[in-house]
Amino acid sequence: MRFFTLISLMIISLSMISPAFAERVLLDTNLKVVTGDKKATYYMTESLTEKEGKWPAVVYFIDDDTVYFKGGFNGKEPAKANIVGDYEFYTWLGAIKFKGHKNSEGKEHGLKQTYSSGDLKKEQHYVNGVLNGPQKVFYSNGHVSEEFEMLDGKQTGESISYQHDGSVRSLTTWLDGEMHGPMFNYYPNGNINYEMNFQHGQRHGKYRAYYFDGQLKSEGQSAFSQYEGVFNRYDKAGNKIQQQNYKDNVEHGVTLNWYANGQLSSKQHFVAGELHGASTEYDEAGNTAKIFNYANGKEVGEQRVFHKQSDMVEVIYEYNDESRLIAKKEFNKQGEKLFDLSVSFNENHERISDEFRYRHGVVISRRQEDESKAWKQTEFFDEGELTHRTETIDGEYHNLYFTQLVDHKARKQHYKHGVPHGKFSVTQFGEIIEQGEYFEGAKYGYWEHDWDGKRVFNYNKKGEYHGEVKKYYRLGGVDRLDTYANGIQHGPSESYMEDGTLWSKGNFVDGKEEGKWQTIIPRKSKTAMWTGFYRSGEKVGMWTGQYPDGTDAGEVMFDK
Repeated sequence: MRFFTLISLMIISLSMISPAFAERVLLDTNLKVVTGDKKATYYMTESLTEKEGKWPAVVYFIDDDTVYFKGGFNGKEPAKANIVGDYEFYTWLGAIKFKGHKNSEGKEHGLKQTYSSGDLKKEQHYVNGVLNGPQKVFYSNGHVSEEFEMLDGKQTGESISYQHDGSVRSLTTWLDGEMHGPMFNYYPNGNINYEMNFQHGQRHGKYRAYYFDGQLKSEGQSAFSQYEGVFNRYDKAGNKIQQQNYKDNVEHGVTLNWYANGQLSSKQHFVAGELHGASTEYDEAGNTAKIFNYANGKEVGEQRVFHKQSDMVEVIYEYNDESRLIAKKEFNKQGEKLFDLSVSFNENHERISDEFRYRHGVVISRRQEDESKAWKQTEFFDEGELTHRTETIDGEYHNLYFTQLVDHKARKQHYKHGVPHGKFSVTQFGEIIEQGEYFEGAKYGYWEHDWDGKRVFNYNKKGEYHGEVKKYYRLGGVDRLDTYANGIQHGPSESYMEDGTLWSKGNFVDGKEEGKWQTIIPRKSKTAMWTGFYRSGEKVGMWTGQYPDGTDAGEVMFDK
């Protein structure tokens, strides 16, 4: 008796062992039998055995020990067999994923249900592997999202889609898998958003769109998916705001636009989808605002823009046959010209332009440009008088540069490749107060400067003093006279007081006083003239002084 009790307990214990610990049949992702856990994705607790013509099976996830598949096969090896009869697929978390039925050939037959995170998402009906009968799609809240009919794998009859709250979103009609018949789209409040007709999958017939409150928004028609005929658009108050004409799916003919007050806002002409001919825009009072001309979608000929609430032209544009701007004129409300641009193009299509700006009918600036030469010239005028002029090539100053300075002064300067080169002058009230010449950016040759007392300079080609340099007092007397050689003082030097009295006189050698000199020594006397010698810029030996009346001022000994 004790023996049979022990045997019974062992049987009960074995029946309670988890399928993960029973003898397992390992399967890869294609349900093919494999050896070794590393190759396996799924497993079964036992090999399949036939029952009434099929092989029932339960397949588990190997990593989670949860059910992956419940159903049956029409063969012993799942990888080579088809699913037959009722079946279920699950996620690794244990949630249902698919549920359905397959016939003896392994084709879907009857109801198939698809789930996501446990929620029903689709219900599909099949007959021998082909969709047939009612089909439904669901929101996550369980409400139907869409329902329609299938016949031999093709959508047919009425199709309805719904909002989340269950109200109808759209209604379409199908035939042989194509939309055929009326189509309606609805707002959440139940009013029609838009409606149209289809014929064998193509838009065909009238189209209407509505505002949320049911007011007509637009209307038109199509012929086999091509927009055709008149299209009208309306504002929320019911006023027509646009009328278009279509042919072969593109605008063709006159397009009109209106303001809310009923006043025409624009009139355009289209040919084969492109603007062609005159296009006119109006303001809300009915005044012409713009007149533009087009050819094949491009601006050509004369274009006019008018001042607001006026028939006076503000801007006139002119385009050539290639739609390139060749002229532009601007006017104020009194009809006075403010701007005038003319443009031409050479054989390489490079732009050559001449631009004027005006104030009260008088030129205030001019700008010329030639793309082929990378050349620009800009001039400014004040009451007809040139006040500023620049000329550039490749962005660098070139030729004459002129500008009007303060105090009625004007400067003229020549450039070459961006650096001063050539004559330079500054005038005041028409009189020259400075003049000279530059050579490759440096002052060169003879220069005069008469801004606050005349000065005369001589320069070499490096811009260094070379030759006589003279400075005069404002009333004309000589202030200084120095001599230079290549930037170093060398030669006679004289300086005078404003009354013409000699202050110093002598010679420089290589930038230092040298030899006999006469000079006033202020610390000794501001009137006595001292005579002595310099050696390498230092006074040496005995220097003797003499007052202007000839009397002796004494002697001074300098030791080097």
